[in-house]
Amino acid sequence: KAVVVGMNLWFAGRLCKTPDLLPVFLRPLGAALGAVGLAYGGYLAIAARIGESTVLTLGSLLLCVGLYLLFACLFGVVSAEDILALPMGNKIYHVLVRLRLIRALEPAEKGRTI
Repeated sequence: KAVVVGMNLWFAGRLCKTPDLLPVFLRPLGAALGAVGLAYGGYLAIAARIGESTVLTLGSLLLCVGLYLLFACLFGVVSAEDILALPMGNKIYHVLVRLRLIRALEPAEKGRTI
């Protein structure tokens, strides 16, 4: 299966003619692996003390989603332009800039009023 994935990445790189195709795949993969690893580690630590339960599983899934969003911002997977394209993107953008999770755009780069 890894060979097929490698071939797909190679063909995608040739078809897109993008020299930096690998970071496009590695940054989200790193964010996902970090989020899953921390959420699973937290699940195992808590399950060892209180036992397994449905609530613990759902809590771990929610933690994983939150950690992925955090890692996606930190690894540069999500750009300011992506955030601004969302509904209520201006408010989300200001919160993320205030928390220093994404870099603020220069006034000439914004493209629309913020």
